[in-house]
Amino acid sequence: MTGKAQVQDITDEGFQAQQFGSSATFLTPNTGYIAVLLNRASAWAAQRVTDTNYAAATAGTYANDCLVRAEIAYVAETLWTRRAAFIDASANISMGDNERAQQIKQFLANSQSAYEDANYWIAEAQRAFGMDPTADMGGTGISTGYIENGHFPQTSPAPLNLGQSP
Repeated sequence: MTGKAQVQDITDEGFQAQQFGSSATFLTPNTGYIAVLLNRASAWAAQRVTDTNYAAATAGTYANDCLVRAEIAYVAETLWTRRAAFIDASANISMGDNERAQQIKQFLANSQSAYEDANYWIAEAQRAFGMDPTADMGGTGISTGYIENGHFPQTSPAPLNLGQSP
């Protein structure tokens, strides 16, 4: 399955191999690191909107645009995390500890933001396909209740939903 987003979309976001200390094959279509991430992103997106809907999204449609944005954000989340790890692992004497810590903190915040963007855009794609984005989320229901106890006898069965008392 070919993804909706392409390697060029990722480089248009400003990500380059030099930022990660990566090899020259970083941006190679079909086999480079970005291509691998895009394949993972397209599999994630197809799973979230179904393979049929994913294949049906054609260029120029709102659903396709949402899927492209979701895939870009999905890849960006990984790249921002990798960038933070690269800076943390690099021996850079020109950068002080505070500056390095601030950069890492910002990169991780960017990663979290990209994760949220990916989920927003995949939910938009689901809505464009007529799907309910909350249907596959666990814990979206609510339950309430209360317990009465003590030395006083029960005078009404209503709180226990037992029906009428004899």
